[in-house]
Amino acid sequence: MTIESRKSGTDHFDATYGAAAHNLKDKMSFLLHSRSGVHVEGWDTAIHTGGLVALLPIAAPCNDQAKLDSVDPTSAFASAAEQAFEAFSADYELEDADALPALLLKSAESARQLAGSM
Repeated sequence: MTIESRKSGTDHFDATYGAAAHNLKDKMSFLLHSRSGVHVEGWDTAIHTGGLVALLPIAAPCNDQAKLDSVDPTSAFASAAEQAFEAFSADYELEDADALPALLLKSAESARQLAGSM
């Protein structure tokens, strides 16, 4: 699975993951910072050929971007999606309580598979 297109910003990502989008961004920011030591300044959205919609981190200084690039964003996204799946599958008050956890689980599995093939 390769990146089919890259979109600036997170509009497409937000539309895909709905209520979980903010949670995923927070989890990814934490994971990427803990693995690279760099704060994420912004995001782009990656759409993979298999349909996976994931985030690509952006740092302000170029040398910080290189540090972020040294961390596999797909693996970080897989971890974030797994954590979000656990959180959202327990929340039965969501309007899309069945669809959202299923999407998060499928995305986590796709991201793990993609990260493993790299």
